[in-house]
Amino acid sequence: MLVHSFAEPDQLANATVTPVTYKFAYADGRHDAESLLADPGTGQLYIASKLIGAAGQLYKAPLPPQTGQVNTLTAVRPGPVFTTDGAFSPSGASYTLRSGGPLGANTASVYDSAGTKLADVALPAQSQGETVTYFDCTSLLVGSENDTQIWRVPLPPEATPGCGGGTPTPTPTPTPTPTPTPTQTPTPGDLKLTDPGPRTCKFNQTCTIQLTTTGGKPAIRYTATGLPLGLTIDTNTGRITGKPWATGTLQITATATDTTPTTATTTFPLTINWF
Repeated sequence: MLVHSFAEPDQLANATVTPVTYKFAYADGRHDAESLLADPGTGQLYIASKLIGAAGQLYKAPLPPQTGQVNTLTAVRPGPVFTTDGAFSPSGASYTLRSGGPLGANTASVYDSAGTKLADVALPAQSQGETVTYFDCTSLLVGSENDTQIWRVPLPPEATPGCGGGTPTPTPTPTPTPTPTPTQTPTPGDLKLTDPGPRTCKFNQTCTIQLTTTGGKPAIRYTATGLPLGLTIDTNTGRITGKPWATGTLQITATATDTTPTTATTTFPLTINWF
């Protein structure tokens, strides 16, 4: 295989460049691979092989590689099943290898520089998810050949070594106990949507919020705005479910509509914590 190298310009512009070309071959025979990683500190090159149904290998190139000859790639440690891309963190203290559907899990595996796995991070389900890079030291950017959407995925604190002393572990926010509000007896057609009060869920963990109404003329239809990626609402039952892909406090506005049609709306805070 050939790897072409040229200096990154100070400013992006159309230009003709003359790259330096390096030749590489695996020490143990041919392999399929789509992942080229470069350690930002040392310049060490790595290539991750891609296998279907079995763990691939991470291969290390000689440092520095030589022009005019074949440089031998040596296996150093195993990688995920069906690795489709990889990248080093800006600090060089960790790297990630991702897999993608349909032949692999939509997961980014993060390792420290010695190869110890730090975390497996769930990624959005995208057909042929084959891109990953670091947005910064604490989050990834991922994408797909078949989807123009690029997702920013936060990393857990244990997967961010060397990031300015580490990311502080957020303190979970306790769920406030809402003060019960007396409910008036509705008259026919008097649709009321009950305020669920402040709610708390955990990042990428199952979250369920049930909306309820009183009065109104069936059937009731429910909608909600402000929901994070991963949460959806059942328009027939008013049940919000899923695994949220966000952190912080969001304002959720829920609306119920009956057949008259009368609408009722309420807004409540949803806090999503790491733990």
